[in-house]
Amino acid sequence: TLEVSRPKLKELKAKARAWYKDADRRRFLQLLEEILNPEQDGGWKVNILMDEWGTQARAHLETLTPDLLERGQAVLIYATSAKGSKPAQKWLEGAKTPLDALGEADFMRLMNDWLNFFCRTSSKGPTYLLGVYQAGSLLEEENTDLLRALIWLSSTVKSEFLASSLANAALAAFRKIPGYGPRSPKVGTACVWALENMDGLHAAAQLERIRLGVKQPQYQK
Repeated sequence: TLEVSRPKLKELKAKARAWYKDADRRRFLQLLEEILNPEQDGGWKVNILMDEWGTQARAHLETLTPDLLERGQAVLIYATSAKGSKPAQKWLEGAKTPLDALGEADFMRLMNDWLNFFCRTSSKGPTYLLGVYQAGSLLEEENTDLLRALIWLSSTVKSEFLASSLANAALAAFRKIPGYGPRSPKVGTACVWALENMDGLHAAAQLERIRLGVKQPQYQK
């Protein structure tokens, strides 16, 4: 029944993305995603939507060993619990268990990949074609919240390598999409927050890099 219905469900999902963005739409899209991509043993435990970033992230997760996938998804699951415009100290402290299980080296490698996927997308703006919404290079709201939370977790690691990746992502986030504006201020400000709270002068050097690369007065401030 699912396979017979799949083409229409995909059509419905595409049309639903053009609806007014509110909690009902998010829940409906999540339900459709769960129906179209049911969790299998060793499969998905986090709902990553298929925008330009999500498509790359999910394809990358499929290449991981079962053990690394399990530990990596534990961090992703924890990231979905983040609330507010800035992370609470209690939430950051609670991340210690899944982060320790993943290991600092594996977290940095995965985080660098996820940030690179964000940078390695098109510069397309959102469009409506025949009544169907196309996000272009914009992130779905759920993916934005997930990536932002992962970036907050990056602040707990002292790494020149990761600091550079965060700065690259910030510059990509503040880059102006023609006819739209900055691509993702939420992701950009999360990167700035992570670098501000990361130990080491390398983080300060990357903040200066962002300052020199961002032109909009609002984000310069």
